[in-house]
Amino acid sequence: MILNVRGSSGSGKSYIAHELLRQYGDLARPFELQAQTKYNKNKAKAKIGGYVLPGDLVIMGKYTSTCGGVEGGRMTGGEALEFIDDARNFWSHVYFEGLFISLVMGRWIEYAKTFPPGEYCTAFLDTPMDVCEARVMERNGGKPITREATIVKNHNRIHNNIQPKFEAAGLDAPWIPHEDPVEWVINRLWTGGWRP
Repeated sequence: MILNVRGSSGSGKSYIAHELLRQYGDLARPFELQAQTKYNKNKAKAKIGGYVLPGDLVIMGKYTSTCGGVEGGRMTGGEALEFIDDARNFWSHVYFEGLFISLVMGRWIEYAKTFPPGEYCTAFLDTPMDVCEARVMERNGGKPITREATIVKNHNRIHNNIQPKFEAAGLDAPWIPHEDPVEWVINRLWTGGWRP
């Protein structure tokens, strides 16, 4: 199963990955993949790291700081999609998230449509805007949010535009309750066949 968790800044995307690593990461093995295609002629082929957890679950992205996710290293959308596709060829279950990915639709909708029912889920955190803002401010050491308008715009776009389009395309696009997102993700992965 592939699980793509989406949300705006401060919604809790990276928190879920950190918690999975905390709960199941004692036996985690780090890995690194390199893109086969060079998407930007001005830089080397992108690389991504992550962790393989028990039960053949891979968490894409390095979580060495509060944030993490697939967009580390400023990769392109094509590179991100290639990494997810490569990961599913190596491991049974893939968890990935990222702000950049949370804001794009087209290629990800088409990609999700290639999977049989139950094998790909694009889940959206239902975290309220004020909670997202408070978390970003806390993460910034209490400093005022300099890009508050961007956070609000992204939050509204995800809630009012992106999630409904995934749903309208007939895809598995549920809302994750922000009060207990880790339990929701574990249950969803379990339903998809993951056994840590």
